[in-house]
Amino acid sequence: MKTIRITYLMLFACLLCFTACQQDELLNDVAVVEPTELELASSYLAQERSLILFAALQVDHENNEVSGYIIDKFATIREVNLEQSKTVEDLGRDIISDKVLRELHEYSTEVGELSKIELANMARAAKGLSEQDRASENADNASSRLYLAFEFNAIPEECDCSSSSDGVLYSQLMIHAQGHLNGENSKPVAADILTWLQTIEEANDK
Repeated sequence: MKTIRITYLMLFACLLCFTACQQDELLNDVAVVEPTELELASSYLAQERSLILFAALQVDHENNEVSGYIIDKFATIREVNLEQSKTVEDLGRDIISDKVLRELHEYSTEVGELSKIELANMARAAKGLSEQDRASENADNASSRLYLAFEFNAIPEECDCSSSSDGVLYSQLMIHAQGHLNGENSKPVAADILTWLQTIEEANDK
């Protein structure tokens, strides 16, 4: 009986050892899954606070009309055609409210989509735009061609943002402005973003 008990104990110990070795092999075989480029881009865009990231707009300051394209954080290209719009007063200035951006988005129509990887790369590049470059006014011209990027600026102390994000403020980073508002961003990356936006315009104007 003693010999049989020892044999069983030895078999049990061997079984435990074998099971442990198998578990170690399984753990070693499980590769660490790195997030894909698309997953990283999607995560980056999801963290963007501004609903609209870029805009290429023709603004008629005299008749309060806005037309052109906006690109939102969902990588959607949207066409804007607004008449008698109060948003004209805010476009091209230093700061714009979340309420105005959402109204601009609400009254736009989806016309295309971008790669999220492409948009995330451009959104990262836009962080390098100068915030100090401002557009000057030319009273002899009633309209402006505006290329803008938007990024979070501040939440005013008086903003009750628990129930609404209307009061949240965003910086309008001027990439290029021509007409009533004139200016050029001094950062080298601005030229790349401008070319990219103009390419999107041309593709959707056809």
